[in-house]
Amino acid sequence: MLNRRYRNLILSFDYELFLGKNSGSVDSCLIEPTELIIELLERHSLKHAIFFVDTTYLFKLNEIASSFPRAASDFNRIAKQLQLLIQNGHYVFPHIHPHWLDAIYDEDSNTWDLSNTEKYRFHNVSAIEREQLFLDSINILEGIILPIKQNYRINGYRAGGLSIQPFYDFKPLFEKYHIKFEFSVLPNTFELSTLGRNFDFRDVPHNYIYRFEDDITTATPSGKFYQIPISTVNASCLGIFLDKFIFKLYTYLGQGKSIGRGIGAQFSEQVFKSDNNFESASIEWMQINKVIRYRQYLNTHSVMHFMSHP
Repeated sequence: MLNRRYRNLILSFDYELFLGKNSGSVDSCLIEPTELIIELLERHSLKHAIFFVDTTYLFKLNEIASSFPRAASDFNRIAKQLQLLIQNGHYVFPHIHPHWLDAIYDEDSNTWDLSNTEKYRFHNVSAIEREQLFLDSINILEGIILPIKQNYRINGYRAGGLSIQPFYDFKPLFEKYHIKFEFSVLPNTFELSTLGRNFDFRDVPHNYIYRFEDDITTATPSGKFYQIPISTVNASCLGIFLDKFIFKLYTYLGQGKSIGRGIGAQFSEQVFKSDNNFESASIEWMQINKVIRYRQYLNTHSVMHFMSHP
């Protein structure tokens, strides 16, 4: 029987804007909600949360900073917040969305149009572009972090859209840039698309940390990489119905609104998704019904990994 006194909670956040026609603003999507998260973590003395930073956005922002003062201000405020996270004992790792390469900046609204999704998948860019994306990602994070923490190691990664397959696109880059810990696997799920999210995690070792080498879905005891899967929790049809009902009630009471405003990535092609009742553990839209399910999960698991967005 598991010792109920000890549980490991991994809190991870994808620090990114919306990835479609309208990115939303830096203030509403990143700075303000992350300030609330920092306050909450501090209040409960929680350390070592993980923030996967959309580095492709950062170097795109930095690229235009000399021409657009508002973009320069956004970059500087983000850098300052990332430094605060590091100083507070949290982790900052890269998170790459390649279609930022084709993003268009709107100076008037200080937002971005990412509706061109041809490069959404890492697999859809050339080997040269992949190498440059990784190099730029490491460089821009080191430029922000190392001035305040010289011994910090960037050794973790989460793939944009969770599309870490095929892993042969990533392995030589993981080896070259010393990435050891991978956080993209969402057990029991799949989503198959040519342009958009593309992954199949139905056959991975379920809900526990494992080592791997060449195949992200195969545990290899001597593998040089570690997979830290996002926890998936079984939700009954009744549970899902109650989630929707409670969410509508929260919305009616004025408590069910998101902070950021933007439009997510849209794809014209047909997408095949898992249709089971598994859901990823997340602090987003937290409701009493979900809390009950999560507590039940922790009765039989020693680790629970939450994936959320500011």
